[in-house]
Amino acid sequence: MRKLRRNVFSGPRPELLSEWSQELVDWWGKPISNRDKRVLYADEKHWFVKFYRDQEATKRDILAYILGRNWANVAEVRPLNRCGLDELNRINHCTPDWASAINTCLIRLACDYSPEELPNTDLDHAVASELILSLWIRRRDLHAANRAYLNGIPIFFDHETAFLGDPRLHDLEVFFEIGSGAGSAGRWRVELQRTKNGISTATMRKLGYARNIALHFVNDFEHFNKCIHKVAEHVKTFDRRELYQGAREAGYDKIRANQITTFLEKNRQDLDVSIKMMQTVIFHPTPPDGYLSAIMRRVLCSIFSAPTVKKITNV
Repeated sequence: MRKLRRNVFSGPRPELLSEWSQELVDWWGKPISNRDKRVLYADEKHWFVKFYRDQEATKRDILAYILGRNWANVAEVRPLNRCGLDELNRINHCTPDWASAINTCLIRLACDYSPEELPNTDLDHAVASELILSLWIRRRDLHAANRAYLNGIPIFFDHETAFLGDPRLHDLEVFFEIGSGAGSAGRWRVELQRTKNGISTATMRKLGYARNIALHFVNDFEHFNKCIHKVAEHVKTFDRRELYQGAREAGYDKIRANQITTFLEKNRQDLDVSIKMMQTVIFHPTPPDGYLSAIMRRVLCSIFSAPTVKKITNV
C-alpha cells in the first residue's frame, strides 16, 4: 500500500471548502467544519483525516480499497507512517491524544476526483459494484453519509464493520436483519432515479435520512441486474493467494490475514445465494420498523431452504 510521497500537508483553499460543502456534511445534516484541519492537501490530492479507536479499522478501509480499486468506486485510502503523524500533529491541534500511525488514515474526498479516474462512470454499474463489494466483505452501513456523488455517480467509503469487524455479520441472516437505523443491511434499497435535478450528495442524504434507509438510485433495473451478475463474476476470479497478499498489504499479520482470506473465500463461494437474498431486500418496499412483512418472509423461504433462512427479524 503506497504511502504519501512526502509527509507535507497543507489546507485546501477556502473556495474549495465552500464548493465541496455538500460532501462535508454528516448524516444528520451538520456541516463538518475544517477548523480542526480534518481536510488536508497532500500529493496533489485532498484528503479527509480519519481517526479510529479500533486498531484494525484502518486496515479494513485499506483492504477494501485494495480489493475494489480497479472495479468499484471506492475512495482511495492512504496509511500514515510515523513521520506523517508527526506532521499531522504539527498542523492539527485537534488530533486526539490516542491517535497513532496505526489507527489514523487519509481518505480521499470524492469531490477531489475527476470522472476519468473512476472505474465506473455508469450509474447502474457503479451501484452494482458497491453493493457486491459490500456484500462480499460484509460492509453493512451503505447509508448516504458513507458515499458522495461526482456528476451523479457515487463514490463510497467507510468499511469499519467489514472483514470480521463485526464477526456476527458473516451469517447472512444476521447481516440482513433490519436494525433501527439506515446502517443495517436490511434497510438497503434500490429504486429508479426520478429526481428532477439529477442525483447529488445533498439529495441522497436528505432522502436517506428522511426515510431511514440506505437508498441508491439506478437508471434501469434490467441493466442494473445484469451489472450485478457481471460484477459477481469478477469477484469470483479472486484466488486465495491474491486475497492473502491484499490482507498482508493492508497491514494484517499472518494469522489475521489467513482468517480474513478464509472469510472472503467462503463469502465468494456463497455469492450467488447471497445475491438472491440481497435482491429480495433491495427491491422490497420499505417495511415498518422492526420486522419484515409476512410476504417477504414467504418470498425468502421459497427461495432458500431451511436452515439457510429461518427468520429475518430485527432487533
